[in-house]
Amino acid sequence: MAHVVINNKTYEIPQFTFGEIRQLEEYGCPIMNLADAQNHLFGSLAAFVAVTAGVDMKEADRLLTQHVMGGGDIGEPFVTFVNALQDSAFFMKMVEMAGQKPQTAKKTAKKAE
Repeated sequence: MAHVVINNKTYEIPQFTFGEIRQLEEYGCPIMNLADAQNHLFGSLAAFVAVTAGVDMKEADRLLTQHVMGGGDIGEPFVTFVNALQDSAFFMKMVEMAGQKPQTAKKTAKKAE
């Protein structure tokens, strides 16, 4: 199982199935348009942290603020997020059904910089 470190704490990344994808969308992450995710980097990252850490958006914001203030990089959790989506059989099936080609994490992260 994949992990991500946020604010010096390790979180297990859930398998992104319908429920997690729905939550990400509910939190404002443009899940079916990852190319747009880098245009909403902070919102997408906060949504990922909220779902992964099992917290609300306010707490996700606090965790990310502390992560950055402590010298953490937001690029690494974002790349981890994109990789987790690409590792999700459910997400990849949705992408396939929509006739889209998923962007690689590397491409998406470069655009986010």
